[in-house]
Amino acid sequence: MAKPSKYLVYLALILVAFYSLGPVYYIFIVSISWPKDVIKIPSPLIPNDPTIANYMRIFGYGAIDPMGNPLRPAGQYRELIRGMINSAIIGVPVTIITTAVVVPAGYVLGRYRVKAKNALIAILFGSRTIPPVSLLVPFYAFYVMTGLRGTYIGLILVHLTITIPLMTWILMGYFATLPTDLEKSARIDGCGRFSTFTKVAIPLAKPAIASTAILTFLYSWNEFLYGMLLSGGAEVQPFTPFLTTFFQNITVETSMAAAAMMTNITPAILVAAVLQRYITSIKIIDPGTVVI
Repeated sequence: MAKPSKYLVYLALILVAFYSLGPVYYIFIVSISWPKDVIKIPSPLIPNDPTIANYMRIFGYGAIDPMGNPLRPAGQYRELIRGMINSAIIGVPVTIITTAVVVPAGYVLGRYRVKAKNALIAILFGSRTIPPVSLLVPFYAFYVMTGLRGTYIGLILVHLTITIPLMTWILMGYFATLPTDLEKSARIDGCGRFSTFTKVAIPLAKPAIASTAILTFLYSWNEFLYGMLLSGGAEVQPFTPFLTTFFQNITVETSMAAAAMMTNITPAILVAAVLQRYITSIKIIDPGTVVI
């Protein structure tokens, strides 16, 4: 017979899941509902007449409501599509550069005794102890002086200041958990440090490398604060910051706003669902541990 404490754990997990998924479910329901159904009190938990018209309208297509009346596209659908393209233009280079930097950095810091290792770790992660909001004014002033404000390069650089320290810490811990036997055997067989790293360590760490790449892209896709203040307008503004102005447009109904929000969070949901086994496979230990 199960202990009462076990049922309390299950109840707590159910409440946490409801707290986490409840808002997402409601936004999804609103996004597939007609505007007339959204204003009902109470709002239906399951739409009587689900539709994809709201998604069509935010991407520039018209629709017909159940009464036969034409519905016009969202007033800022071009900017919305541009925001999605901007997020991809920024997110892909951030992911590639971050992965290229953190894989060797995490391996070296997690595996070997390096001079001033503790100082390097302190500098690397000490930069992340500063609240991002406190850096807005210095970043803004620097970007205005250097002409980086309103450029893709500027947004990529500011994202890298966050993703590189964080993902390096994750990979440091993961590399430290890997068995050393294969690497030692490769060294005995004549492989140098670099070939051991590329032929042994990287294949062993593929799940962690894939996970950090995924997390990096998701961070870049969802980043809001710097994207809002450093993009300099809609020309390079990412998708997430653009949603604030999209909601303020008088031509955007609540159901269309919900569809835009679902479009923004769907990549994260799909990635988490499809690649969950890679993300959960990351084992993080004390990055100061030296195993070689």
